[in-house]
Amino acid sequence: MTTARDAVLTIEAALAGSGLAGMTLLERHLFLLSRAGIERVFVACPKPEGAARLPEGLDVRWNAEPEAPASALRVAGSRLYRQDVLAAAVQGRAALEDARRGADFIAVDGPADAGPALAWLLKGVRKDSDGFMARVFDRNISLFITRLLLETPVRPNHMTLVSTFVGLFGAAQFFYAERRHELAGSLLIWLHTVLDGCDGEMARLKHMESRWGALLDFWGDNVVHVALFAGLAFDLRRSEPMALVLGALAVAGTLGSAFGSAWLSAHNRTLARMESSNPILSGVGQLPTSGSRVNERLRRLEVALAQRDFIYILVACSILNHEEAFLWAAGLGTPLYLMIMIYIYRASRGETQVLPRASEKRLVAANAPN
Repeated sequence: MTTARDAVLTIEAALAGSGLAGMTLLERHLFLLSRAGIERVFVACPKPEGAARLPEGLDVRWNAEPEAPASALRVAGSRLYRQDVLAAAVQGRAALEDARRGADFIAVDGPADAGPALAWLLKGVRKDSDGFMARVFDRNISLFITRLLLETPVRPNHMTLVSTFVGLFGAAQFFYAERRHELAGSLLIWLHTVLDGCDGEMARLKHMESRWGALLDFWGDNVVHVALFAGLAFDLRRSEPMALVLGALAVAGTLGSAFGSAWLSAHNRTLARMESSNPILSGVGQLPTSGSRVNERLRRLEVALAQRDFIYILVACSILNHEEAFLWAAGLGTPLYLMIMIYIYRASRGETQVLPRASEKRLVAANAPN
């Protein structure tokens, strides 16, 4: 099998306009095909009336099934496939005929099937990296909220701002240094982590992921954590002699890890662009490339140490009136996380491939003035 760049989407006009999780079924099919690697889609129905949200860069031909080349991937509009299943079919690694119902696709024959289809979609946005408490409690609550918001004008970035505001309001409660405010603050921080899952769920369900949204979510979480550690240090400064030192360590560790992750992400994007535009540049420089094992190590480290389950420790410590235990864990844990990140990164620099001499000569020749 060879890689397909064209697809034929066979879908009835009535089914194409059916709403599902904040999008029409037609829009959902087109986004899935585009993200699976399809460049041109021949749709076997007329262009729908009214505005339709279409993937950027996708060439859509309406009512044009007879024009499709014989090699085009054929997709039935009554079957909603997972993106990775479509990608495997596009790349010739699997056939859609072998897809398993429930695991790989869900049948959608009309509006009456919206309930099962929506449940199937919601199940697919869960993350394998969720900790136990997040998987059992937080994710079920956030998915319930997400389900209520899918058909509203609320967008993922709106939820990011709401969850950040809730988190900052919760962190501010600790500056009052009163028992009732401490309990309220810990519960609001927990609510922040629950709502923080909604933006990603909505973005994945409605195909509205963006780099700006990811940055907003990333820095929103880190600002909330910094405010929380500062509030705890202020709250405990009289009862815990090391409170201000622990708070400063936690804040410094959080900011250092955040800026380090942001820098490494930006660096890898730059290298990826360089490598894609000129293969000669692959492996250039002294820093690990986007394919280096450092990224996998750092990803595993981030998943292991940045679980949202730690919020339940804060809630438990607040109930038991021992917030200093959480501050000690944060004050020692966040700098440790930063040091491990730096160690892994420095150890990985030896993995960087050096340009062979022939490649160096080609690079010099390519950049030589005319």
